[in-house]
Amino acid sequence: MADTSSTASEPSLHPIQLLITHPIPHQPAIHIHLTPSPRSVLLFLASGSAAEATATLGPLGSFVYALPSRTNPKEVLSTPLYAVEATLEFTTRVAKVLATKLKVPVYVGSSIGGTLGGEVGEEVQVLKRVVEVVVGQAGVGRADG
Repeated sequence: MADTSSTASEPSLHPIQLLITHPIPHQPAIHIHLTPSPRSVLLFLASGSAAEATATLGPLGSFVYALPSRTNPKEVLSTPLYAVEATLEFTTRVAKVLATKLKVPVYVGSSIGGTLGGEVGEEVQVLKRVVEVVVGQAGVGRADG
């Protein structure tokens, strides 16, 4: 007889796909592909209109790994796994903020960054919106322990 009790406690690794409005009017929507697990979070970000959601959204952008420090809760270590200069800074920033808030390692791929036009205020608004949505979906402090 098979024991099915272990499958009930295993995490579901089904991705969550969301389309959120850009915090700046008249800008393309932000596509979020999120796969949370108890030990890490995998996130992909892209921007484009809802009509483009079924079409190719353009280049991959940067891919960054970030993890919270075990010795200093305010410190986050990160490294780019794949770097595209136009998107690297924004992708790294998202990865570090999420690693701090979720307290687990995160992998973030993003083609957003070069499309923000270099406006710091706009980048901060997009960052806040993405973090708010991802933390709400993935849950805060899941790895306390």
